[in-house]
Amino acid sequence: MVVCRKEGNVVLTAYKGGGDIVRIVLFNSSTITRRRDQIEVVEPHLKVGVASLASFLREQDFDVSIVDPQVEGLNLEKTVKKILSFNPDIVGFSPYTVEIMDASMIAASIKNKRESVRTVVGGPHASALPVETLKEFKSFDMAVVGEGELTLKEIAEGKEPEEIKGLVYRKKDGSIELNPPRPPLKPLDRLPYPAWDLYDLKKYGSDVSLPVEPLRGCPYSCIFCYRTLGRKVRYKSPSRIADEIEYMMNNFGISSFRFLAGTFPLSKKHAMKVFDEIIRRGLKIKWSASTRVDTLDDELLKIMKHSGCESLQIGVESGDPEILKLCRKGIKPEDAERVFKLCKKVGIKAGANFILGLPGETQETIQRTKLLAFKLLKYASGINFAILVPYPGTNVYKMAAKGEGGLKIKSKDWRNYGKQAGLALEHKNFKNGELAKIQSKLYLATSLRYIYSNPSYLIKHFSWQRLIQLLRRFR
Repeated sequence: MVVCRKEGNVVLTAYKGGGDIVRIVLFNSSTITRRRDQIEVVEPHLKVGVASLASFLREQDFDVSIVDPQVEGLNLEKTVKKILSFNPDIVGFSPYTVEIMDASMIAASIKNKRESVRTVVGGPHASALPVETLKEFKSFDMAVVGEGELTLKEIAEGKEPEEIKGLVYRKKDGSIELNPPRPPLKPLDRLPYPAWDLYDLKKYGSDVSLPVEPLRGCPYSCIFCYRTLGRKVRYKSPSRIADEIEYMMNNFGISSFRFLAGTFPLSKKHAMKVFDEIIRRGLKIKWSASTRVDTLDDELLKIMKHSGCESLQIGVESGDPEILKLCRKGIKPEDAERVFKLCKKVGIKAGANFILGLPGETQETIQRTKLLAFKLLKYASGINFAILVPYPGTNVYKMAAKGEGGLKIKSKDWRNYGKQAGLALEHKNFKNGELAKIQSKLYLATSLRYIYSNPSYLIKHFSWQRLIQLLRRFR
């Protein structure tokens, strides 16, 4: 196979069968500096999107490697040295917003040492702000919007940038060009299994859970979320999902999994078939997921438990009905109490996730959130109180940029965009740092209640380091 591209009158060979092949290095995490948000606990974790992209590119006969400086404890110098040891043609990043500046530093250092390397950035931040990302960070040559499989494949094949859908690129004159979007991949069943063999899985914990992607897309309209893969949902078939799980069990000796898809279960009909298939095959696994209260009922939770579900993270967001309407969550506070009771009844651990500082938030609405959180303490395995972050691509970001809803962007330093620190956004109803103090009080109050009712919580879950960070806010 020979794939070529033309620059002027010169034809450059990008890949030659039996000869040199294009070498691609992908980043699982781009974190090389200490996070500004010291309250948020972010353990090294596996990104199924990166592993899927790697397997797809490898299937096209490209040489693919994956690095993760966070899990390997690498600084900038050691990270770049490792990257260049692979002699890459392309280096791909898919950073979260809070990682984008670290990714840009790595890309700049790579370009400084080897200018010929093409640096490509994708992921949620770049998809939300593709043109702006290339303008802000000169170290990135191209940005991929949305799904990366076909777009990165065409880049690696040497296709002319202007012919590649879903791509934003820097032209020779320095201007930035935004190409038309790429249609969604269909069917997802044709994608190869994620390339977990390219990872040193032991470094991610002795009880590592492998992510499984059951679907892509999210149909909901929550104003604080950005749907990188669009609103139209595409499902992998139940048999394909079970095949992947079985393959991972047999080849990696792992029986713990995480369904990663924004919300899963989403469609009850699809989910029931997935769990039926797991049970039918006798796959003895344990699994977790993130979901919503309006996707769960007693029948579904029972089969989830039977198929190996151990824990769920559930977005509740607020205890105030009007706030839930304003943020387009589409649920009611009483729905949360009902579902957490059901989870407790069937034996599934359920963590409740709230957001402080949503549009319209006041001291009174936070009090309602506090009351609901305390009600859920009887049933929930944990309570999390994030502070609203104006992530690029979300309606909250657009509102804050215009000063709407009482919101105002406080910082464009993307390192401040952690979910627990409250450094990125101003809220007209709260003084500077006030939401962080309220958050600390809520964490301390709920932790004390957990410890009182279950002393073992102190040993299993309580973090003294986090406690110190929370108390520092009151100085």
